Amino acid sequence: MPGKKVLRYANLTEACHDVLTSKGKTNQLAKRLGRTPTTLSQQLNPNVDYTHFSADNVLPAIEEANDDAPLFWLAEQRGFLCVPMISVGSECKLEFELMKSSKEFSDVVVTYNDIMEDGVVTPEEAARFRKEAQEAAAQLLAMADAVDAAVDVDPLPKELPPIPSAGTDRKQ
Repeated sequence: MPGKKVLRYANLTEACHDVLTSKGKTNQLAKRLGRTPTTLSQQLNPNVDYTHFSADNVLPAIEEANDDAPLFWLAEQRGFLCVPMISVGSECKLEFELMKSSKEFSDVVVTYNDIMEDGVVTPEEAARFRKEAQEAAAQLLAMADAVDAAVDVDPLPKELPPIPSAGTDRKQ
């Protein structure tokens, strides 16, 4: 995946091991999973080949450590981008517009991946991409309007005022 690599783990178990041990949460997770801390530590240790940390334990590890690094590592390995979502059920107009904007951008990315699958862009695919891009742009402008309304700021004018035709001292 292009861009800056921010995660330093060789595998998911190593990511879980690091976030739990660095935050001192291995004992709490062991208790939550009904294991002894020693057993869990061996399962988490990426250098121990004879035990394995179950994929079913990744979410509890993330929750216990309150650290999403394993999730980001997994997404990065598959070429995905993880973006935390806002709380569900919020009555805030800004959060609602943000969710809609995220969905529209996601549609643009999915459409791009779809049309580039064979490496050739047809006129129909270009039109479909343009439609998705225009919908995303319109939604971002709706989000900007919501931000303006939230801070009681007058939105930018749709048109700039005309420039007076008075002379100027500047030589052209």
